[in-house]
Amino acid sequence: MFFSPSGDLVLTIFDPFTKYTEMNDQEVTVFKAPRSRAIIQIASFETPKNLTLEDFVQIAAPSGENIENKASFFFDYNSMKLHYRRFTMKSDNSRLEFLQLYCLSDSAGYILSYFAPEEEFFKYMVTAYLSFASLKTGETREHQETLRSEKGYSIDIVSPFKVTSHESESPSFVAHYGQNHLGYIQILDEALNKDISVQQYAALMEKNGLKQLNGYACHEQGGLILKGHEYSWRFFHFNSAGDTYSCLQAYSVFGKHGYVVSYLARVEDFDLFDFPAVLMLFSFKPLL
Repeated sequence: MFFSPSGDLVLTIFDPFTKYTEMNDQEVTVFKAPRSRAIIQIASFETPKNLTLEDFVQIAAPSGENIENKASFFFDYNSMKLHYRRFTMKSDNSRLEFLQLYCLSDSAGYILSYFAPEEEFFKYMVTAYLSFASLKTGETREHQETLRSEKGYSIDIVSPFKVTSHESESPSFVAHYGQNHLGYIQILDEALNKDISVQQYAALMEKNGLKQLNGYACHEQGGLILKGHEYSWRFFHFNSAGDTYSCLQAYSVFGKHGYVVSYLARVEDFDLFDFPAVLMLFSFKPLL
């Protein structure tokens, strides 16, 4: 658990990140993945009472010729107003991929950053993003729009994603950025004829389906337990209709049903919606 110096912000930091150092009298706290350059950094700033989140972002957001901006927008999550930024920081011999969240409490402004070299970013993306999803401030209220399906499961709906199908069907969701950038989330519900683990189910989905895709290449995969529910996940690319797509899938098994929740976008659009997509994929759970 991470508590801010003023006690008005708390995060749950997921494995494998562990506390690495504190700087400037706890104003900057760094968590590091072992044997890696992947970093979670939490920076706090004293802010005047009348400062808006828009003003804070304008003052604090990085800029310069070495910054390649990918996405930037405001959204609401659990009654908090947040600002999301995705960008690449370039140097002569490396590229660091960044995700940042900006938020305000009564007494401080916070910047939550996850960054890693391009080749490591997706390896730790899921656990870093879920750490950020645990964010709570003094203003946080557990209130999130949720879709409850007639098929016995629920999933949070996180902006900018919106429902595009009826609840009686397998729900799907779409997000827009600008006019031509789209991200999709789809849910597959499959009846199972025997008891299998979520790891076995993920392996079967790859063997019987994903490996048949044109240009399929798995880049990262892993597993985690979140709020008592076990998930496996896989990040991969494939080709279709002249485009290359990135896809993150979360697998779960509840009783005699296997579920696959997929976030899909063209490679050049994937970074625009990856954070809200991770929040949605790993909010999927059975109705009690």
